[in-house]
Amino acid sequence: ARPRGWLVRGAGRLATGRPAEAQDDLQQALSLDPRSASGWSLLASARAALGDAAGALAALDQQVRLDPAAGAAWLR
Repeated sequence: ARPRGWLVRGAGRLATGRPAEAQDDLQQALSLDPRSASGWSLLASARAALGDAAGALAALDQQVRLDPAAGAAWLR
C-alpha cells in the first residue's frame, strides 16, 4: 500500500466527520512514511476532534520537527 492513499482516505474521513476512522488511516500512512508532515498535521486534527489534546499536540510537535515553517502557519 502507498502512504498517499491512506492520507487521502484519512483526510476524506476527517472532512466527513469520522475522526476515529481518519485516525486509523493516518496512522497507517505514517507507519509507511513517518516523514510526512501533512500526515502528522491531519493526525493532529483527527486527535483534536476526538478530544485527545495531548495526542494532537504530540502530532503537531512531530509536524513542526519535520517542517519548521508549519509552526508559523499554526500561529496565524
